[in-house]
Amino acid sequence: MTTVNFWRVVNHIADNTYYSFEYYRKYTADGHVMVAFKEKGNFVLYDPQSNEFYRNDAVSLLLYTVRRKTIKLLNISNCNLNKSVLDYVVEARI
Repeated sequence: MTTVNFWRVVNHIADNTYYSFEYYRKYTADGHVMVAFKEKGNFVLYDPQSNEFYRNDAVSLLLYTVRRKTIKLLNISNCNLNKSVLDYVVEARI
């Protein structure tokens, strides 16, 4: 997904819907996953690992670090999470 196409997709995201935002960084094999949503019409990225929110210009700056055609958006608004799986993942990271 190119940057232009990305913003076209973002324009169609409704407020209070949540997405998994997966991407790979330029020049590395590193990938990352964030939570994406719209708040009062503004697109926001939340990084749960660093507890940081990216808004407005910060989102644009972040997109410069993204390898082309690696962005994946998955609607997670109506997903049920299995607590035992989450606990297992968290325990493995500690």
